[in-house]
Amino acid sequence: MGPSQIYFLLFVVLDVVVQSITGFAMGLIIMGGVAAMGLADISLSAVVVSLISLCNKLVALRYNHRDIDFEYVKRIATGMLPMALVGVTTLTTSRIAHRIPESVIRKLVFVLLVLPGGSLTLTS
Repeated sequence: MGPSQIYFLLFVVLDVVVQSITGFAMGLIIMGGVAAMGLADISLSAVVVSLISLCNKLVALRYNHRDIDFEYVKRIATGMLPMALVGVTTLTTSRIAHRIPESVIRKLVFVLLVLPGGSLTLTS
């Protein structure tokens, strides 16, 4: 295991700890830190964040699944799932997405995720 994988795992641990303490910021630390340091592809980071988030939700719902308002979940998923597919398709097939250098994308992820997430963590 190389240094980049160790740093990546440290970002994962830090993200899970912050999520457990504050109740939010799942993915902010991983995506921002990994993008800023260039440890892994943003797509790999997004998959890791999604899997960690899914596991986190499954653990949280283990005993509270009867309290879920499925009508509300259905309304949210109706808008969210198609737009997620549109976003992924746009990023993977768009000519514009392929023209943007990865360094610019990394800086945008840092500015859009880490700075707001850090400021929210400091103020709470």
